Amino acid sequence: MRRNNRNPKRGNRNGSSKRRNRNSLSAATNAVSDIKMPFPLQVNMNAIHVYQFRNVLPMTTTAGGLINSFISFDPSVVTQSTFGTGTQFTEWTTVSALYQLVRVRQFEIQICRTYLDETKGDDYQPLVYASNRSGVLANPGSYQVVIDNGDSQMYSILTDVSGKNHYASAKCRQVAWASVTTPNPGSSNGIIVGCPGGFVFYGSGFPASSQIGFVKIVGTYQLKSRV
Repeated sequence: MRRNNRNPKRGNRNGSSKRRNRNSLSAATNAVSDIKMPFPLQVNMNAIHVYQFRNVLPMTTTAGGLINSFISFDPSVVTQSTFGTGTQFTEWTTVSALYQLVRVRQFEIQICRTYLDETKGDDYQPLVYASNRSGVLANPGSYQVVIDNGDSQMYSILTDVSGKNHYASAKCRQVAWASVTTPNPGSSNGIIVGCPGGFVFYGSGFPASSQIGFVKIVGTYQLKSRV
């Protein structure tokens, strides 16, 4: 009698266990069916990516004791002889291969003096520098050309004993896109395109063929693919 009473209970437990297993399997199946697969992958071809490139350039005078040069906002250029005659941003070739369009958003410089001559007092002329948004840059050739720019600054680079570095920044707004193969194609129908302009520098009466400082440059660019 006792044995007969136990068998039905065992049967009920087995039946309940099977129902629980079926319910669990059903829940798992529903959970899997609710998973959203990532394919086909959705890519936003119009996404804008921001890159910031940095470099430190030597500042060296000419045989005539001049600083008469410029640093371009164009990330693809080779620097002028005053600033080392090398690739301005070594990463540009690699990064530009991933995109089709580019434009500059901001460019900063920091000037650090490395040459000090206290023996001549104020005999040295100052260094002047400014941003120039012209599509075609050239050596300024005189103090006046640089000073005519609204954000020009003056630095007694060879006699300043304050130990402070000098900074300047140019923000570029409302600039249209240009091809990464030609970042500075010049203006188009009056529209500023790509990466025009740069910083211009002028100073005279410096020691001949001497490195008088360094210029740290930081360029911020937007890049994207063509839609």
